[in-house]
Amino acid sequence: VDVGILVWNLISRSHGLAAAMALHHIQTGDTSLVSLEPDTTVCRNITVVAADTLGSPQQAVEYAIKWNTNVDFIMGAARSAVSGVLSLATSIYDVPVVSYGSTAATLSDSTLYPAFQR
Repeated sequence: VDVGILVWNLISRSHGLAAAMALHHIQTGDTSLVSLEPDTTVCRNITVVAADTLGSPQQAVEYAIKWNTNVDFIMGAARSAVSGVLSLATSIYDVPVVSYGSTAATLSDSTLYPAFQR
């Protein structure tokens, strides 16, 4: 599984690093950070690629184009203004965008933003 993580500022960088650490713990079976149910099937092949959008929709789209189908999903961005545009760009490649911080209600409309998930 290849994951693209988009960050913007110190807070979202912390979230991105936390996500990367959680993915690493899942990958290695280390339950000190992430609890796993018994008999959980774990993907042991996870690659994380991180990039800074600088809070810019254009920068996020540039990374999406660069990554195209080389990532299985993109985590981020933390801003709705970036996530909306990003998910439109990634829908071309069928790459979902999962955001932990975007709160705009319009992003919940899957007809407008088919690649966006919360």
